[in-house]
Amino acid sequence: MKKLLQWTAIVTGSLAVLVVVALLVIPRFVDVQHYKPIIERKVTEATGRPFAIGDDLQLSLFPWAGLAFSDLRLGNPPGFEEGEFLTVAGFEARLKLIPLLSRDIEVKRFVVKDPRITLIREKDGRTNWTMTPKPSAPEPAAGGAPGSPAPGPMELKSLSVGEFAVTGGAVTWIDRSAGQRHDITDLRLTLGNLALGQTVDLDFAAQVDQKPVALVGRVGPLSMDVDAQPLTFDLTLKALAELVVTLQGQVETPIGDPRFDVRVSMPEVSPRRLLAALGQPLPLQPSDDRVLQTLALEVRLQGSPGDLQARDGVLRLDDTRVDFSLRAHELAKPAITLDARGDSLDLDRYLPHREDAGKTADGGGTSGGGKAARKPVDYGPLRRLELDARLDLGRLKVRNAQIQNIHLQVRGRNGVFDLEPLSAELYQGRFQLTGKADLRRQAPQSWVTLGLADVQAGPLVRDLLQKNLIEGRTNADIEVRMAGDDPDALRRSLDGGGHLTFNDGAIVGIDLAAMVRNVQAAFGQGERVQEKPQTDFTELAIPFTLTSGVFATQEASLKSPLLRTVAAGEADLARETLDFRVQPTFVNTITGQGDTQERSGIMVPVLVSGTFANPRFAPDLKALAREQMEKKVLESDKLDRVFEKNPELKPLEDTAKGLLKGLLKD
Repeated sequence: MKKLLQWTAIVTGSLAVLVVVALLVIPRFVDVQHYKPIIERKVTEATGRPFAIGDDLQLSLFPWAGLAFSDLRLGNPPGFEEGEFLTVAGFEARLKLIPLLSRDIEVKRFVVKDPRITLIREKDGRTNWTMTPKPSAPEPAAGGAPGSPAPGPMELKSLSVGEFAVTGGAVTWIDRSAGQRHDITDLRLTLGNLALGQTVDLDFAAQVDQKPVALVGRVGPLSMDVDAQPLTFDLTLKALAELVVTLQGQVETPIGDPRFDVRVSMPEVSPRRLLAALGQPLPLQPSDDRVLQTLALEVRLQGSPGDLQARDGVLRLDDTRVDFSLRAHELAKPAITLDARGDSLDLDRYLPHREDAGKTADGGGTSGGGKAARKPVDYGPLRRLELDARLDLGRLKVRNAQIQNIHLQVRGRNGVFDLEPLSAELYQGRFQLTGKADLRRQAPQSWVTLGLADVQAGPLVRDLLQKNLIEGRTNADIEVRMAGDDPDALRRSLDGGGHLTFNDGAIVGIDLAAMVRNVQAAFGQGERVQEKPQTDFTELAIPFTLTSGVFATQEASLKSPLLRTVAAGEADLARETLDFRVQPTFVNTITGQGDTQERSGIMVPVLVSGTFANPRFAPDLKALAREQMEKKVLESDKLDRVFEKNPELKPLEDTAKGLLKGLLKD
């Protein structure tokens, strides 16, 4: 028995020595360069493109099985100008052979030097990354009976990698259909502590279009059955020396049906400096240089690639905080549900100065002195979108107008969006707006219903227009239809109507009473009655219609203790012109706001013309002269006495008076 054990040990030792000697000697006597053309031919047949390896192909078997080569080149398919799809300056991989017998993989080095990939999309849609193998004769299956199942993958017991690195990498993206090119250079990837059951250290850095990007952190622990346990990670993304984003969470079943739960945190970053680092200008030139200085985000992302949910979101922009939640699913549409609540926003700080906005709106700065050609709006994405959005905002300032407690809800589907409703508190009153936009046609159709209740018109107009035009409590009920998406086209298409009422207020800048009492002074031809003229009223009612952008009213009325006024005319909203006639009447007595009886008095019409920016007021002298002629001639007893003294003219009395009336009307 002892001799048997001795011989067994001798034989086993001899075999081990033979194996070691073979592993050391075989690579020295086997010319691996002989197989290089075979490898190149096989890869060319498999990919349908030229493949070549440099002359320093190396193979080692002990103590580490290793493969190393340099100057690998995989070309592009025919028809692409660029020479190579993939080049690798150097590659080295070394692993132990003996642990493989026990299904353990122990890798000493896995290093790739200067890999470069060029991805191209041509104008006709062809891409250079699509592999088209060359047809070859079928080869018989190696071993086993025909139709026998292929052996399954080897189940590993352990995996460890001492050094894993990719250095000097580069990726070039060329999209000739879109006229774009992007370059990723100086790409570096290092994985530390790469082993099963361990948490892997990740260190990635690159230059994206000459701008630095880095991703560092930990991922793991790793498992052979990736879907068996969640893959956790704690990563930090750094970009442009400005942006820092941390990602903490886990992914379940990342290969099968991935589900993720990630906490995203972005500390304060300056949007101004970030855009400057990207070489991009600000979308608008804000009137306040102190805005767009800080932006921060906190949000929890859950779901799957096809169903994303954002919870507990907090967005901070300068002095404004918005809490939000969001769900996006059916991403081909997509379908979006949004709920956002903000504290306050001063929008004026972010908008351009009024004069700058005017220059942009009227095409100022374009070559040729005219308006730039307007590109048609693509409504395709909005027609596919399904939207259910709700926004609550505590305070909003826009164009100096102060609005509180804003509630907005929008629902959209198949290109039709409903605003239901937009409500807010506005200058001691209430504001409500409902509407619908139909984007199914190239020229959108819109409907709007506006309601105002007890809004103080004076402060609103002064803040919004910087003009002192009117005072009083305002109530309104307005319906408007419009078509198109160009501002001029919208004004020309306005149709609808409504009713405006102002109570206990005044028209500022016009003194109708003075125009009646002293025509010369009221219209700049004599001494003015007061420095700040105005017309007080108890009620100003304006029923109106809108037809193709023309505002018209036939019976706008103003009531005050001393004055009753009726106005008629129109305003062209597209041309911004005015054409009104105001007919005031003095009453003989004052009985208060309840006085609705028709009174006799002096009738002095006033004509309003000009433009919105420069209105003109003038007395209707022709109507005034006609009125005086009627009183002094037709309504006096002098004409009657003429016919009484001349009986032969009596038959002509009615005819003469009719002729005089006709002349006065003309």
